[in-house]
Amino acid sequence: MDKDIRMNIAMTGQRPKSLDQDYTYTSDLWVWVRKELTSTFTKMNPQKIITGMALGVDTVAAEVALTMEIPYIAAVPFPGQENTWTDEQKIHYNHLLNWAEDVEFVSDANDHKGVYQVRNQWMVDRADIVVAVWNGFKGGTRNCIEYAIRKEVPVWRLDPTTKKIGRYDGTKHIVKELAGA
Repeated sequence: MDKDIRMNIAMTGQRPKSLDQDYTYTSDLWVWVRKELTSTFTKMNPQKIITGMALGVDTVAAEVALTMEIPYIAAVPFPGQENTWTDEQKIHYNHLLNWAEDVEFVSDANDHKGVYQVRNQWMVDRADIVVAVWNGFKGGTRNCIEYAIRKEVPVWRLDPTTKKIGRYDGTKHIVKELAGA
């Protein structure tokens, strides 16, 4: 990636349950996700990260951006997204919202299935590239990736199952590995 070109990265990824993980974020998989996001952000040199702020990859991406001092936009699907979370999760979420460069509530609707896709589309529509931590299963992450491909926004996939990383074209294969900095 050309370090002189600064881009906005939309982050998408799965929640811990979809990755067969708990919500403590201490497993080897979460260590790998943090390491690879740090490496990817370093190589891509983003101007901003746009994250959907769901539990899992979204909040880990915000943590990595905060640690790396990369401005991030919290694209929250609706006010009260965190209402069913534990107290500890709410405290951490609010901490991340407080440090965000901007908090954008993309819908004022209550929690319903379609609002998460509205949030995903909002992020992709403002991104130059999508970085996806995705194991290939159906769900919101896949829907976000498919939308990005339809909109011709490049997708870089970090596959937590195979540990492969690179450009994703909508098939089951990574078509180009992400080169070093």
